Amino acid sequence: VKEGKGQRLECLRASLNRLTPECRKKMIKHDQINFIDPGADYALQTKCRNSIKLFCDPDDNDNKDLIGCLRKHLLKPTIEPECKQVVINRIMIQNQDARLNPTLWKTCSREINSLCKNELNDLKDLGESLEGNVIKCLKKSFINNALSSQCKIEIDEIMREAGSVD
Repeated sequence: VKEGKGQRLECLRASLNRLTPECRKKMIKHDQINFIDPGADYALQTKCRNSIKLFCDPDDNDNKDLIGCLRKHLLKPTIEPECKQVVINRIMIQNQDARLNPTLWKTCSREINSLCKNELNDLKDLGESLEGNVIKCLKKSFINNALSSQCKIEIDEIMREAGSVD
């Protein structure tokens, strides 16, 4: 991979499961920062500059979650192909670690803390990945009809989205 423009970080993200435990831990912490502060995500900011301006109003509190904003517009023909790929990569990361999906945490926090507490307790430290276990737990709870209506909507959207971007 050529150096510059966040290319190497994107490569490391795509290869997360093959990294050494220490490198993987650092990448997870790096991604936690990027999801809290999308301004720190170089690839997102550069490859999605036009789509962010077009779709995400910076004064709208709901659009502080840039990935959440862009994922709503992912299938529109006006989104740049490079941006679309970055957003798909971030969605895949969020589906592996629910802590990186602010909308999911906000909508399903009660269910995560009650129904999926074992998945959270399995973490030894915050630098570890949840390996998609919280979302798996929420999907099981969805099937068992144990989620609030808002959380059901969010999980349904995640499942539909996963099918369309896979």
